[in-house]
Amino acid sequence: MNVVCFLEDPAAAFKEVWRVLKDGGSVLVGFIDGESFLGKLYRANKETSLFYREAIFHTPAEILSILQAAGFADFA
Repeated sequence: MNVVCFLEDPAAAFKEVWRVLKDGGSVLVGFIDGESFLGKLYRANKETSLFYREAIFHTPAEILSILQAAGFADFA
């Protein structure tokens, strides 16, 4: 949970998930929406946060685009 914001290359990570996922398998992606209240709060305080200083808070549209480029479809 919440690893995507710390990945240097989320596209490569999701391509690897797609590669190793069994046919018909599913993946659940949990992340802090960069446009949500919490995402905006974390971004506003990044410079002083030891935990989120390096984080990149993606929007749902960005995550969807990355997943589609990796080969995923049929989103719910």
